[in-house]
Amino acid sequence: MLGRLLGHSLVLTCLSTVIALPGAALPDPADIPEEVLRHQEQSLIGRSPVDNTELEQEAYEALMTELAAAQTRPSQLAPELQQTILLLQMLKLVRNVSPF
Repeated sequence: MLGRLLGHSLVLTCLSTVIALPGAALPDPADIPEEVLRHQEQSLIGRSPVDNTELEQEAYEALMTELAAAQTRPSQLAPELQQTILLLQMLKLVRNVSPF
């Protein structure tokens, strides 16, 4: 008797899991899919190399042109300091190449 009762309850449990409510596995209709949200976001092109903040395309392009212009300007260092930096860079190169 107990075995038969357990058998019926097992069958009912299996049937209840197989015969689910229609639409129970569907997401909430108010829930917007991630793919749609991804395309609705502002287009962020990258991060600032200066402070790592997110930038939109226009701000990123303006910052990159500003940084490129700053790199093309002549150095404002004293000639003695420029020579010292050059010598240090050459010493570093020699140390990397030389086994001693």
